[in-house]
Amino acid sequence: MSNSPEVEDFLRRVVLMGVEAKALQNPPPVVVVRPTTFVALQAAVNAAQPGETIVLGAGLRYAGRLTLPGREFGFAPVLITTDAALPERRVTEADAALMPTLAPVSNEGALWIKNTSGWTFRGVRFESTPNGAGASSSPSGA
Repeated sequence: MSNSPEVEDFLRRVVLMGVEAKALQNPPPVVVVRPTTFVALQAAVNAAQPGETIVLGAGLRYAGRLTLPGREFGFAPVLITTDAALPERRVTEADAALMPTLAPVSNEGALWIKNTSGWTFRGVRFESTPNGAGASSSPSGA
């Protein structure tokens, strides 16, 4: 005896929900990448997979326009963070030596964001552009 299309659809959804729940219970292993140059940083960002961590050197300056690829990571974002221990309070300029800096090389900003989600920055400084504008940019309507 076969099930109705509605019952089959319901059963398919239950199976998919079970797969998603299992993925949450068994997240992928954390992969840590430690780029030391801007080129290596962009390569690490381009290759990043859900749940990975990109660790930047405290006090290092990464000069360029970092582009976050247009994709979504869902429940396991990519973390871009410092390798230094941050204070358990709001950071200030006095803590700058603990943080890597993303620095623009033009008036377009140090970070380019377009149609993407699932990226988390922790303990990373963003310099203003040479003309004093914001540190990040995105296309209009994005």
